[in-house]
Amino acid sequence: MHGTEDRAHWFALGCEQEAAFVADTAPRLGARMSINPAKATDEYAIDLLWEVRPGEHVPTDLKTQSTPFFSARTYGKDPGRTVTFNFKDLRRYERHYPQARVLFHVNWTLTQMTLRGQVCRVPPLHGVWWADIPGIRALVNRDDARHAYQRRVGDTQGNARDSYLLALDDLTLLGLLPLQT
Repeated sequence: MHGTEDRAHWFALGCEQEAAFVADTAPRLGARMSINPAKATDEYAIDLLWEVRPGEHVPTDLKTQSTPFFSARTYGKDPGRTVTFNFKDLRRYERHYPQARVLFHVNWTLTQMTLRGQVCRVPPLHGVWWADIPGIRALVNRDDARHAYQRRVGDTQGNARDSYLLALDDLTLLGLLPLQT
């Protein structure tokens, strides 16, 4: 796996994943989405526009996650049913896109890891869940499970230093997809 702290790499990969999601995944789930045109001039603009009704588009961020947060048990959560959402993203979206939605495209391609001598396994899973920003705020206010990334304490690349852990079961399922490896 590529280094988790290489922000430029993950940003470029994210742009590729957004295009693939709009072209392939969203239509398979019956959702009409497009790349946000503002991204052409502002790399920090929200990723997508989701057409929820004809002519009505909701700003939407796409979070693609292929590796479970295996340490989720430390926080009392199921690693196979938990996604992460950056603290700094929540604050930025509350300021700039308060009614935005966040999509979590989950495709667990890695389903086991050894942590502190113990093998942790999760079942394969591929699907898309979502929540709006007020809903995410309510979840983190209810259950402030927040993980600080040890390797990012002195980060100067703009990487998030901590993330909230969100249970998929607290989000809205857009749809399940065939398993991929």
